[in-house]
Amino acid sequence: MTGILRRHSTRWTSRRFAFPLAVLVAITTPVVVAAETRVQLKATEGPDGRMVELKPPDRGATVLIFYSSECPISNGYSPTLNQIAAGFPAERVRFVGVCVDPDLSSADVVAHSKDFGLKFPVLHDPKGTLGKQLGAKITPEAFVVDTAGSIRYHGRIDDLYPERGKQNAHPETHELKDAVASILDRREVKVKYAEAVGCPIPEPIRPASDKESRPQGAKSLRYSQASANAMSATPPSNAAESFHRSCS
Repeated sequence: MTGILRRHSTRWTSRRFAFPLAVLVAITTPVVVAAETRVQLKATEGPDGRMVELKPPDRGATVLIFYSSECPISNGYSPTLNQIAAGFPAERVRFVGVCVDPDLSSADVVAHSKDFGLKFPVLHDPKGTLGKQLGAKITPEAFVVDTAGSIRYHGRIDDLYPERGKQNAHPETHELKDAVASILDRREVKVKYAEAVGCPIPEPIRPASDKESRPQGAKSLRYSQASANAMSATPPSNAAESFHRSCS
């Protein structure tokens, strides 16, 4: 949608005809605008056994936030996401979190959601099915889908983390929020993509037949209350450093 979207020199052989040629090219070359990707979203069972509707409401949008319990940037955005979700009418905007951790159980996903106070429903995507459908690659990464099924924005939530290793004191742009507001107001989304900064989405869970190929001694990461407490206690000024330790 954080707006969601990821970012020649012409060498002239004759200076004499440079300007006329430039004008000619400008007049005769059509501007190519990439078509918006369309997806079909439907109700999906959540980790708590309840169905979560993903189909965008009439004249509204569905916001999908791909996140990881192991990514400090994902966890750090929890309050911001709650604020954004609360700022739009629930009957027109569906806010859904998508946990990408392949090694977590359904109970782990539910526990993490509660520990970080997420005020919107969450899904578990251990096989990467939903992630592949939308093209998610980073956590956190937002996707905004309108009633027609068009992905109107995808990318970062805002510019708190403009790039790897850099953190602004306060965000100056709010791509996700602006994209949703534009859709509700029936305006064009100005920023359709802004590169997400965070942790790469882990490899999806493999079929049981492939488990033998896992290196001996490899451990599966499990969410725990202890890890939640540790990540919650990470001061904002150390978030970038924590990000490098966890996501490098």
